[in-house]
Amino acid sequence: MSGSGPEPNRRAPTPVRWQLRHYRWPLALLLAALLLWLLGLLHQPLPDSSGWPRVSGSHQADRADANAAAATPMPAAAALADQAAFTQSKRALPASLRGSTPDGAVTLDASGRLRPSIELRRLFDYFLSAIGELDLAAIRTHLLDTVAATEPPALTAEVAALFDRYVDYQAELAQQAVGFGALPADRLAGTMALRRRFFDAATVTAFFGAEEADAQATLRRLEIGHDPALTSAQREQRWRELEQSLPPELQAQARETTSAVLIEEQSRQFEQLGIAAAQRHRERSAAFGRAAADRLAVLDQQRADWEARRAEYQRVRAAILADAGLGPAERAAGIEQWLQQHFSASEQRRVRALEPFE
Repeated sequence: MSGSGPEPNRRAPTPVRWQLRHYRWPLALLLAALLLWLLGLLHQPLPDSSGWPRVSGSHQADRADANAAAATPMPAAAALADQAAFTQSKRALPASLRGSTPDGAVTLDASGRLRPSIELRRLFDYFLSAIGELDLAAIRTHLLDTVAATEPPALTAEVAALFDRYVDYQAELAQQAVGFGALPADRLAGTMALRRRFFDAATVTAFFGAEEADAQATLRRLEIGHDPALTSAQREQRWRELEQSLPPELQAQARETTSAVLIEEQSRQFEQLGIAAAQRHRERSAAFGRAAADRLAVLDQQRADWEARRAEYQRVRAAILADAGLGPAERAAGIEQWLQQHFSASEQRRVRALEPFE
């Protein structure tokens, strides 16, 4: 593979600065949320990936024959037949992909050869999301038909070879991930080593570079959070320094991840302490800006209204169920009637979903 070129520029979201005011947020909750997020990031196998076939023996030879055929110029009649097959293939797309636009793209270097990129990985993942509806052979056919519609046969063969390697990597990851260990650092190290067995350095950087940098930063953030020698101010300073050391596109993401957890934790603190709406707005304006504080105030009111209505439903439901003069059918009908009078259809589904936990 040739070296990776510069990725397309993306505008980073405006950074949100967090300033601790009168509260010290329970650190354990923040760290637990970050840990759960990291564990999900380190190993995200595609659906049913443990059952994917490995590339070996005659299956690999079949792929080589197919790729060689793809690189051979076709006469006009064969080209027309191929176009008809492509049209038929499009009709056979699974329901989950039908009518959608493929995510990602085939990217080229300056010489016109395939350049690994995160866009290409997204294209692979888009088609692989149909696992469970189609087998791998059909998914591969749909991918290559899509590429062949706009790219020459030689480039389509390059895409096929890299896709096959990516599928083999996913299958191996599903099999070996359990052996990487339970600690996030060990899982990250095992995943990174496996990627380097399957791909060259340029492809690893293009496909997984940002993800690995983000995971490593999250591990470091957890280490800082667990360091008992640091004061709250020192911990905040270390986190800011860590964010500033990241690539620009990850700095904004790191701030958003931390801020989202802190906003939720701040809201819980406000509820527990019974903080008045005016003081909540001042605290949030100082930390996240006036516009964010306004939006959060609206959410507070919506949440309070919802909780009040749900509490009233619980009271009415308990009274109906306790009424000895009603039979089972009458109780069910009474509860259903009250629900329909006081909640929308979507709200009724939410209420019923919460009942087993009450």
